[in-house]
Amino acid sequence: MTCGENCNCGENGKLENGKLENGKKHTLTNLKKWEYTLYTTLVAFLVFNSITYSTLNTLINGICDSKGCPTNLGFILHLIVFTFLIRMLM
Repeated sequence: MTCGENCNCGENGKLENGKLENGKKHTLTNLKKWEYTLYTTLVAFLVFNSITYSTLNTLINGICDSKGCPTNLGFILHLIVFTFLIRMLM
């Protein structure tokens, strides 16, 4: 694997475990960091939205109350889904 356009290290060397051959650390560009931040914000908005809780509550009873507020089970379930979605985006 080699450094590419997403790297902020300034070199196009061979990568091994996130580091270049010369020992410099491989870092993301500022633009790539903003991209990941926006992905995380969008996923959080979709997963932790009260409409999402209410919709899922029709499939699995006990995810939220009648107002759309999550129960402890609902929050933990959505937190697990959020974690997996973020991991899949990386």
